[in-house]
Amino acid sequence: MRRAFAALLLVVSACVAQPPERAPLPNVADVLPEPQGCQLTVGEPLGIAVNSVIEETAADGIFQPGDLIVAVEGAPTPTTSALVEQLASKRPGDILTVRYRRDGAEDEVTLTLGTHPDDQTRPFIGVVIRTAYETVRAEEATGPVAESPQLRLIQIGSTLYAFDPLQPAWEATGIEVPEGQGWIATYSDVYSLTGGSELRLVSLIGGPVDDDGFQGWDPRRLLGSVGNDLALMVTSAIPEQPGFVNVAIALFDPNAGETRWVTPILAGFGIPTAVAASPDTALFLVTGVDQNTGELTGVDLYDVDGTRRELENLEELGVPVGWFDESRVAFRSQDDVVSVFDTADATVATFTLPEQLLGAPVAAVGDGAHLLAVSDRDLLIVDLLGGGEIGTLAADCSILRIGEPGWQG
Repeated sequence: MRRAFAALLLVVSACVAQPPERAPLPNVADVLPEPQGCQLTVGEPLGIAVNSVIEETAADGIFQPGDLIVAVEGAPTPTTSALVEQLASKRPGDILTVRYRRDGAEDEVTLTLGTHPDDQTRPFIGVVIRTAYETVRAEEATGPVAESPQLRLIQIGSTLYAFDPLQPAWEATGIEVPEGQGWIATYSDVYSLTGGSELRLVSLIGGPVDDDGFQGWDPRRLLGSVGNDLALMVTSAIPEQPGFVNVAIALFDPNAGETRWVTPILAGFGIPTAVAASPDTALFLVTGVDQNTGELTGVDLYDVDGTRRELENLEELGVPVGWFDESRVAFRSQDDVVSVFDTADATVATFTLPEQLLGAPVAAVGDGAHLLAVSDRDLLIVDLLGGGEIGTLAADCSILRIGEPGWQG
């Protein structure tokens, strides 16, 4: 294990600027084989790493790139957010005591806060910083990862890893995904549909899964999981209209081999492409797209018994990116905006994404505060409630797919 740093860059002052089946994925056609170079962030934050020092500021001549700030005014600063909170009550000209670590040795200095170049009322240290963490190579991620509501699977290369983005913690599951094959994780297993024109449900852990014929419908696509059950798109032929089919959503219990229910979709909804269940599995969201253009055409909310909620025009909020918490769903409304819809009272709150995430696919963590984002070969986590602070969970990895929360192994 060696020390590395989460990729958060922040100039310190008194405030901080603000059809796939699941989460959208980047173009990975030119990625390198795994686990070459792939580093995973693990453990508690170690402190605040100095990335660079701005000339002619309070920090000039005091700090160096690579220094680790561990306390301010005697209070620990494990993250950049902690440092920002310490500076919130300070003003230009105030004296600040900072403890830092360099080459394994700690020292303490006092400095006079300068004035922020963009705001004369804000203090300014003059360092660009990031939160420091331990990292391990992907092949060293042996875990185990403790069960939590945010635990999920992610495919890096051909291997599935269990990870908790809030710890952060990683564990290689030993499950390998055949090239070009999709998958859906329930709480306890990972499933795929294989077989060409006659699709068959298989477990990537245990092999073929017995089914009851899906109440006479044909399985066409795995949409997502609802607890330990699977949601599928199923079809049936229309005898009087050759070449056309009825489309429905089925909830299937793979452990019992039983179809719980089949619910036809509404006319104009489009082709179902994804299902995301609420953390308590009481509700699930279904996304539909136009089969010719791939454009979003429908978003519906269902109870776990297959009853559709009477909520109109949810698709106008944008593309769903997962459950923000137990009752709220997050949508990518615009390239720089995430809207959070409350299913209890139909209210909407909006958040502006940091500029670094423009164009990056995002997915809700489910804790009511954070989003995941895939930027090139990095997996990032952004704190929407903490001013948009961004940390790195995985660096230089070929991230092929992110599952929904709920995996328990």
